[in-house]
Amino acid sequence: MAHSATFPKACGLLAALACLTGCGLAAPQKGSPLSDTAAVADFESRVDQTDVQRTHVFFPASPDGAPAPAQVRGGFVFVQGGAVGTSQYAWLAQALAERGFVVAVPEHDFDLAIVSIDRASEALRLLRQGVRGSALDGLLLNRRVALGGHSLGGVVAGKAQTLTPADALVFLASYADGADLPALTARPVPSLVLAGADDCRAARATVEQAAAQLPSPAVLSVLTGVTHMQFTASDAADLKANCIPEVDLDTAHQRIALSVQRFLEAVLVRKDGSQAAVLRGVPGSEVSGR
Repeated sequence: MAHSATFPKACGLLAALACLTGCGLAAPQKGSPLSDTAAVADFESRVDQTDVQRTHVFFPASPDGAPAPAQVRGGFVFVQGGAVGTSQYAWLAQALAERGFVVAVPEHDFDLAIVSIDRASEALRLLRQGVRGSALDGLLLNRRVALGGHSLGGVVAGKAQTLTPADALVFLASYADGADLPALTARPVPSLVLAGADDCRAARATVEQAAAQLPSPAVLSVLTGVTHMQFTASDAADLKANCIPEVDLDTAHQRIALSVQRFLEAVLVRKDGSQAAVLRGVPGSEVSGR
């Protein structure tokens, strides 16, 4: 009798433990359409055994939100800037998804990626391994994946690269922490530092100096008239601080998205070393590569 009473309790405990490792985690088969060629879906995964990580995944899709594997060219894990919500980067993620890239944007507690560097690593694993039966199942099979971020998110991307290496790095109005340079140099990948010439937070001279420390092949592209917050959905914070851009937000977004797109195409798809050359074709860009 004692044994039969204990057995159901043990089964309940095992079921609870099973749920902690994955029960009920969101892994949708389709996304919410953003346009005729892109959709977004939220995925959940378990980190640190108990914490649930939510990652917004933007991907090439048909008009009904179903994934379009034939249109996929590569992947990109993007880390939000400090105290900037992930929704502020949806414009860029959608633009890249419409051009064939699967973009994962992980959420962080308090919108501070620096306290949860493993979230970027988990998002990278999510893209590479997918989730069986979900929209990501096989979507990036045999495709390369880049890692990047804006401002503090770029710093975090550099740190995550030392833990879980991606195939390329993208720093938007950002640069790598000097403490991470030895590890990044030991295992170099193509990198892009994309800066705004009118950035009042990440000074151009500082960004240029830091970019010069990255291992080759590295490209620095400075966009004329662009400010720090124009990499997000709104430049209101810059305007409030009297940091006035020379180009409007729509123009800045077009040039930022085109720059990232061309870099990803060069290093993830063609792999032909053309990144500096193709970036020089972006209007308002000043490019140097090595």
